[in-house]
Amino acid sequence: MVTTPKQATIETLTNTNLPAGHTVLVKIDDSTSYDQVLSNVEAINALPGFTVIGVTSLPNPPASAWYLDNCTYQNGVLTPVGEPLDFGTPEAPLVMYGYHAATKANIGDTLEVVAENFLSATGNVHSGVRLQTTFESYDLGGSDIGYNNTVDGTNDFFSLLDTLFNTQALPVKYSMKYVSSTEIEHVITSIDGLTEIHRYNQTITAYTEDVYFNFTLVCQNSNEVIPTSIKVIPAV
Repeated sequence: MVTTPKQATIETLTNTNLPAGHTVLVKIDDSTSYDQVLSNVEAINALPGFTVIGVTSLPNPPASAWYLDNCTYQNGVLTPVGEPLDFGTPEAPLVMYGYHAATKANIGDTLEVVAENFLSATGNVHSGVRLQTTFESYDLGGSDIGYNNTVDGTNDFFSLLDTLFNTQALPVKYSMKYVSSTEIEHVITSIDGLTEIHRYNQTITAYTEDVYFNFTLVCQNSNEVIPTSIKVIPAV
């Protein structure tokens, strides 16, 4: 927001001073507050001597937009909570440690995740991302859209599904962009995003129902369950 030199005012919800002639950035990470601030800013824009030059939402969705199992979501981080979970089925129980999270994927959205280095794990670890029509399943099967990050003595690497790409040079940043109804763009970079390691555009069959970005982490040992940095950048 920018004010002209004529007068100062205050954005009421955040109690932010808007000095005359200054540019002010107000960062809001709650959807309800954002809507209220936007309404206040629109009112400020109507005042003599004030001009709003830009209002934008944050890339991370609020926690309420995530379906969470055994974890919390805040400030772009999934944090584990709780006891062991059954990651299997009634027919084949699989009681281990870990968590699961999912959020709705819209065309144009991009999911960003840091795939951590589990190569020194003393027990089996399996984590990964899937684009799926379900948001309530720990199952990392049933979809070839995403990645696996597995340490089990057989598959000790990060692997991009639907390709032959894999790497042990971890951690990496992984992004999945839902480009169109029939295209997914996968990009793997260094953590800072400056070095591109691999890029793959995948052709998919268009979905006829809602789809979700899913993340699952399953560990044999409780001390190897760690937080995960993850966010969704909405379509613009």
